[in-house]
Amino acid sequence: FGSARGFAQHHSQQLSRAELPTRASIMTVTTTRAAAHEPAEQPKDEIGASEFIRKYPSYDGRGIIVGVFDTGVDPGAPGLQTTSDGKPKMIDLVDCTGSGDVDTSKETELEADGTLKGLSGRSLTVPAEWPDRAAGTKYRLGLKRAFELYPRPLVARVKAERRRRHDETQRAVAEEERRKAALGPLPTAEGEAGRKGAELVARVSALDACDKAYEDGGPVYDVLTYKDESGVWRVCVDTSERGALGEAALLAPFRIEGKYGTLDAADAASGAETLCNFAVEVAADGARTTLCVDAGSHGTHVAGIIGAHFPDTPELNGIAPGCQIVGFKIGDTRLDGMETGTALVRALGAAIERGVHIINLSFGEYAKVDDIGRFTAAANLAVHKH
Repeated sequence: FGSARGFAQHHSQQLSRAELPTRASIMTVTTTRAAAHEPAEQPKDEIGASEFIRKYPSYDGRGIIVGVFDTGVDPGAPGLQTTSDGKPKMIDLVDCTGSGDVDTSKETELEADGTLKGLSGRSLTVPAEWPDRAAGTKYRLGLKRAFELYPRPLVARVKAERRRRHDETQRAVAEEERRKAALGPLPTAEGEAGRKGAELVARVSALDACDKAYEDGGPVYDVLTYKDESGVWRVCVDTSERGALGEAALLAPFRIEGKYGTLDAADAASGAETLCNFAVEVAADGARTTLCVDAGSHGTHVAGIIGAHFPDTPELNGIAPGCQIVGFKIGDTRLDGMETGTALVRALGAAIERGVHIINLSFGEYAKVDDIGRFTAAANLAVHKH
């Protein structure tokens, strides 16, 4: 169910490239369905939602903020860009799990040549066109492994593609060294010839040992955070992995400017695009920067069912295309998307702060004892007091 056509294109991190349907096949299937039953993506006719909207067209969720407690919501997904009355659909993204946190407590100054040394050891070039820093503030540095951010299916896909590229290069080098060893002098030969033959054999052995010991730690991103002269925190994630910050997005917290980045660049030219979007938040006076990355596609799917808005293809709309959405990530990437009590309680507090009217929680597991504990008490308080 849900607005499947739009979301399938933006959630390839859950699938291998071979498994992804083509755009043409998606459109063909959806068009065929729509011809037979216009709102085929959801049972809106069956539950009376279509008739209700036709009778009361402005009663489509306008003025309502829905909080989606889930794996996170993709800010780049089709249908989640605007409401039916032209407002931004997504108004904030909040990671309540801590899985996207980056320690940016280390401060540094810019060198005279416009560079600074990142925690990875790379030289980071700060673009001159960036907004100036606030007086008396410094740049803050952090470091984050990509595989700590990616959902598990994306880790598997990126590892496979990186291994394929590695093997192609490794194989070519190893074959060349084997050819040299086969045509060169024997290691048992006398004098310099024997030493050269032994060196060629040792190279082949070393390459084979390296190949067997191969382990991919994944991309490692430098994170740069600073406060600009207007008082807004700015964050840049060096997705180029070579210090070219001008090629990466410079972001403010999503609630301020509604902008997001994509964890791509260094691999993109080689065909390992992640298509994985992220937003940022800054806390503790810059000492902690959070990269809000989905733990899976479920939250985006749920958000689409609730409030997707497709102006040109309304049959793909969610139930309330006029509502606005705040995505609260309670599915911890480190736990393969499972929620924690801490994340749930944090999300409730953040939802109250942001004036959320309705919370959707399509999450959880079986429990022998229900309706007790800290989260239940906090939920009751949120509903009945706030």
